[in-house]
Amino acid sequence: MLAMPEVHCIKFIRNHKSYSINRIAKDLKVNWRTAKKYADEAQLPEESTKSKKRMMYGSKWGEMVLDWLQKMLSSRKS
Repeated sequence: MLAMPEVHCIKFIRNHKSYSINRIAKDLKVNWRTAKKYADEAQLPEESTKSKKRMMYGSKWGEMVLDWLQKMLSSRKS
């Protein structure tokens, strides 16, 4: 998957400069299928964010460890 600036560049070149798919692919050094996908697609792909799924996030253990670390830090300061 291309970065969003590259996707916007492909769409801009296709819509405003009326370049062919092959010319866009050669100029930007991408596969012609990739250029076609982003040039002619009606909607832009959404940037996805990964949710944190490890043990420390979203469970009681994360809170317990956080409390433990805060108590250790406060006891060291005093």
